Amino acid sequence: MIVTPGIAVVLFALGMALLSQLALTFAQVNRLYRLVRHAEQDLFTLIERRMERLPQLIRTGDDVRGIASDLSAIQVACNAQRNAVTLTDRVEAAQAVHRAIATLISRADTLGLMQKNHGGAFVEVLLELQEQEPFLNAARERFNQAAVAWNTNRRLFPNSILAGARGLAEIPVFSPYDR
Repeated sequence: MIVTPGIAVVLFALGMALLSQLALTFAQVNRLYRLVRHAEQDLFTLIERRMERLPQLIRTGDDVRGIASDLSAIQVACNAQRNAVTLTDRVEAAQAVHRAIATLISRADTLGLMQKNHGGAFVEVLLELQEQEPFLNAARERFNQAAVAWNTNRRLFPNSILAGARGLAEIPVFSPYDR
């Protein structure tokens, strides 16, 4: 096949444009992935702070009547959170801890334990956990937004090839029922 100088210039220009687009796509994939990891780090820092308070909640709640099953559920969820390795496992365990705490807060409120005049270390820790929820919800929302943006962008060509080649999988999101 004979390539004329005009065709060679056009092929060269197309090749350069393709390389330029590939570099922009690679930068976009990296930017979105860093955004997700930053949101993940912020969220799980807050979750770890909450996890630090749960042993005290369990200790001080042992002598409160009517909440033993809720404390047991929190203990099981905490163990799952500590043993979680993958991001999917960490998200599922964090959701389980959140549900267990929400159930405990609901039951404590029903039993009349959440009144400020009730006092005690158990109620203080429970109120602290309840005060942390808006911050956790905001961090979950930021994480979910970043994860959805990543997952959507990752499915597009040529991002799917670049992400797949680097072993960058889809990111799990928190279910809407746990926000």
